[in-house]
Amino acid sequence: MRSDYRRWLKNQEYSSNTVNTQHSHVVRLEHAYGDLEQLYKGDGLRGLMESLRYSSSESRRGAPNPSKIQINGDFYKSLASFRTAAGLYARFLGGSDAGVDSPGSTTVSDRQDLERRERLGLERDLQKALRREIAQLEEGLQIIDDGVERAVPSGFIDITARDSNERLVVIELKAGESAARVVANLELRSYSIRFRFDER
Repeated sequence: MRSDYRRWLKNQEYSSNTVNTQHSHVVRLEHAYGDLEQLYKGDGLRGLMESLRYSSSESRRGAPNPSKIQINGDFYKSLASFRTAAGLYARFLGGSDAGVDSPGSTTVSDRQDLERRERLGLERDLQKALRREIAQLEEGLQIIDDGVERAVPSGFIDITARDSNERLVVIELKAGESAARVVANLELRSYSIRFRFDER
């Protein structure tokens, strides 16, 4: 594991418990699968992520652990956590959200990168605030993602929760230039969009 990973996690403003958990998960992944940086150079960790896939239907029928990681307990929850850890480490290796300013003159590319990082920073701030006060979004919501974005094939889910009826709730946060320009004219409203799907 790269020695700067823990610092990168802290720069993303994850809690110390989340930093420790994610660091520990990557250590276990490397113990089972080998050097993740080398695997990332091969296929972006897609093969590893696929080996950690375990659906709720597999859990219900008691399918065996498909991964190389020794797990005592719930395969579904544990493998989801390891999949998230692998996805987060891949994001780190890919340089996303690094938060390092480019030195020298400001080019169009630098400005775009700065705007992207500012947007990501705002989204992280929104996420932290919502995680602290999740009940304000909807009474009875409980966060179930261990304080970190959940990795899925299309990317990351900002917040994963369950409602008072035990239904899965996926919360995606977006901040953009148009929102910043017109925020003074907006009347804030709360919308709830629900999709039914099989948890995988």
